[in-house]
Amino acid sequence: MLFNCKLNHAFICIVSNIILISAQSVSSQQKDSINSPIVKKAEKLWNQKKYDDLLKLCKNELPNIIESKVQDSSKIALLYNYQYEAQTNSGFLFESLKSIESGIKFCTNSQEDIELKGVLYYRKAYVEDGLKFFRRSFKSMQNSVRELEKLENINGDFSVGAYNYLSQSAADNGDLEEAQRYIRLAERIYYANKDAIHESRADADGIYDRYEVMFPYKKLYAFSKLADSLTVIGYMNELEELHSKTTFNIKYESIYYTASLNLIGDWYATRKHENELTKVDTDKALFYINKSLYYAEDKGYAGNELQFKYNKCKVLALANRLNEAKVLINKLLLKMSERDGRRPFFLAQKGLIEAKMKQKNSALNTFYNAIKSTHTGDSALAKDYSNFKPNQSFNRTKLFLRIAEKLNNYFGSDKEVKYKISQLYYMAFIQFENSYDRSKFNKKDNELLKEIIQGILRMKAQGYGLNNFNEQELINRSEIIKNQLSWKRFNQNRHANSLQQLDSLQQRKLNLRTAMAYAKSENNISSQDSLNTLIENTDVYSEKIYPNLNLFTKKKFDLTELQAQLNPNDVVLKYIVLKDEIAIFKISKTDFDVVLKPFGELEKNLITTVINQVKQKQYDDSVSKKLATILIPDLSSSIEHLIVNPDGLLRRLPFEILKQDNTFLINNYRVSYTSSLGFIHPELPETNIEEVLAIYVPDYGGKAIASATRSAPMALIGAQNEAEAISTVFPSTIYKASSTGKKEFLETAKDARLLHMAMHAEVNNEEPGLSQLLFNISKSDKSNLYLEEIYGLSLNADLAVLSACNTGVGKENEDVKIESFQRAFTFAGVPATVASLWEVPDLPTKEIMVFFYENLEKGQTKSLALKNAKLAYIDANRNTKLAEPYYWAGFVLYGVNDPITEPNYSFIWLSIGVAVLLYAFWFWRRSRIRAKTTIYS
Repeated sequence: MLFNCKLNHAFICIVSNIILISAQSVSSQQKDSINSPIVKKAEKLWNQKKYDDLLKLCKNELPNIIESKVQDSSKIALLYNYQYEAQTNSGFLFESLKSIESGIKFCTNSQEDIELKGVLYYRKAYVEDGLKFFRRSFKSMQNSVRELEKLENINGDFSVGAYNYLSQSAADNGDLEEAQRYIRLAERIYYANKDAIHESRADADGIYDRYEVMFPYKKLYAFSKLADSLTVIGYMNELEELHSKTTFNIKYESIYYTASLNLIGDWYATRKHENELTKVDTDKALFYINKSLYYAEDKGYAGNELQFKYNKCKVLALANRLNEAKVLINKLLLKMSERDGRRPFFLAQKGLIEAKMKQKNSALNTFYNAIKSTHTGDSALAKDYSNFKPNQSFNRTKLFLRIAEKLNNYFGSDKEVKYKISQLYYMAFIQFENSYDRSKFNKKDNELLKEIIQGILRMKAQGYGLNNFNEQELINRSEIIKNQLSWKRFNQNRHANSLQQLDSLQQRKLNLRTAMAYAKSENNISSQDSLNTLIENTDVYSEKIYPNLNLFTKKKFDLTELQAQLNPNDVVLKYIVLKDEIAIFKISKTDFDVVLKPFGELEKNLITTVINQVKQKQYDDSVSKKLATILIPDLSSSIEHLIVNPDGLLRRLPFEILKQDNTFLINNYRVSYTSSLGFIHPELPETNIEEVLAIYVPDYGGKAIASATRSAPMALIGAQNEAEAISTVFPSTIYKASSTGKKEFLETAKDARLLHMAMHAEVNNEEPGLSQLLFNISKSDKSNLYLEEIYGLSLNADLAVLSACNTGVGKENEDVKIESFQRAFTFAGVPATVASLWEVPDLPTKEIMVFFYENLEKGQTKSLALKNAKLAYIDANRNTKLAEPYYWAGFVLYGVNDPITEPNYSFIWLSIGVAVLLYAFWFWRRSRIRAKTTIYS
């Protein structure tokens, strides 16, 4: 049976091919289904391209077969597949999507039906792509891969094609790491099944497009969006070499060559900001694009000439050859169908040219026409965009942003235009919200979202913007976009221990994370790719067998609810680092305020300077005071607790060391931190944990020195004493073994309410997953706990104290979060962590930690306990070098601030009673003295 696998050939270049699915070794039911007269007739009509007759056959026969007593599921699935073919070739895309979905439901668990199911998901992805349902298409292709992976005899061509699609989608979403991984998986399958794939791809003359040519194009596509020039040019050179060989076949492979020439031309034109482009850049861009057009128009090569000419028009406009650009874009628009999905981008390019030519009315009208095709509302788009409804095309977000940017550049002082600009930023936001990939929020997404937020805040500051979309609503919705995945992982892992049916899966997750750490340490890319797939599949399976896991996912965030939970003396300071500005949100129980401040290289250098000065024990008041004036807004005199939600470089700064009026912030405020507003007061399930405190303090042996830090590989006398001291404060178990420490931790950590890790840590900035908590002094020893493994844990602890070096810092990952031990423990379900921002000294750390636990036992909140511990340490070492911020400021509290124990109210009332008695005695004595004085006088 022959399945025609037509790939999309729209805005990006993907080539159609034909894939043979073997009908050998079929089950008896499948064989009967294929050989049934109805299926044979359907196949014959399909081969004859009689799509109308095929559609009639399927529509007439399917209801009868479905309603029959002896229902043949395989036959039904096959007929739905042919119905899809007929509908697709007749242009009925929505109907074809329904046929695919119906066919999938009827696929059985036989190997042949699993293969058909994988193919149907594959086709579903391309139909959804054609309908601009990009989020859905990506998930459908992932489902295709999962089905095809179940086959005993792999369908190599479809599997390679699926991974190629996922790679291109990942590149479009700005995730280079994932794009590379999918390409590697495609290459691995291809080279392992090369002969079979070649046979299935060959046409009647034995000719086919080789993956050896396709792969460099795919890599060029990914890197042209995201990477450096050497890599991009390297892949282009590889394609030039393949093109020069006699084995290059123009019929099927030329499209990769012309598309690559166009891509690299576009890359030269867009890799820099428009203001930074030089004539050399635009000349190179035109050279490659003209070359792609030469081969497509004059040499008969396959290629998307309309797309190539669009990019040429774009470069001409960048080079300020505006008249040429306008003539060309008008010609292209005349050739395009009104329904062409690329038309909005072509119109936007025309509007840009008109804006550059200062033709305001023409530009506004053209931009309106570009935008209206994105609008999905029932009524026509209003001229002021007020009734705009978004679709699911992520690229339209960037389109709106670029239009807003150009209008601001050329007509920024015009009030009418300013109103439209404010609308466009709002539209960009809701378009982003409706179309971003919810399975991963990456660095590129974050940059785009920040650009939108900055635009909205700037327009609001100038008095423009929507009344029904204020700054509070902006925070509500952007918090959900940025942090929903983090909330999901935290909540699911927090609840997982209460679900016994997930025990084996939790162990599997941990085993996979351990294997991933070893694969990373050996730089085994192939194993890493396979393990990533297994981890993804395990997560999918967990939610499949226990769908209620999704009930634990926090899907909404409401600022008013957070404000209601705040105490009157709390204030949240949320920072968003933007391009040359910083947004500072001040949120208290009754107030909300936001301010935009300049924040360029000068201000960023101040932060770096302060951090470095502290680490080098060279703290400078003047720099700290200057930074405080930038970062700390005016606060009410009633405020006692600062909850800091930092961004970017601010994550490395302990705000306690900033000075106002010659006083450290720690003297006036309790300071805690949060990675998102949703982690300030998360909903936590009740736990029945018997053991209160588990202390892990490996005995490294060797000689200890007084100046040791908790990163240097040596004995830690302070850590040992620290463990003994805090074990007397709470009921505790101390785990000292170095050889079995990791094993003991993995077996016992889930049963503790408090976790205390007093040990060495080693941070790997190049590969954060290989950072380790060292249970054994040998860095290569497998008894050490990798950060990667912590992501595989599900813990019940209310607090994890990471009394080691650099446990709160790390490298920013693709998901724009800092990969740190603090973050890993949060993902594992721990709502509060104490972590360090630098290499903390051993003995001062011991003093602070003992004070901290003593304060916790008194019922103090975590932030108050840590503040008082630091102040007690400072008082004990006043007027000595040990009072430098380096020694006490390194540890910070992230997350929930609630006390660990209830305050000792009997002690409080006793203290009050004693105070009252003392006052009464003093008053009595004073009265007696006065009485005597009166008598003697």
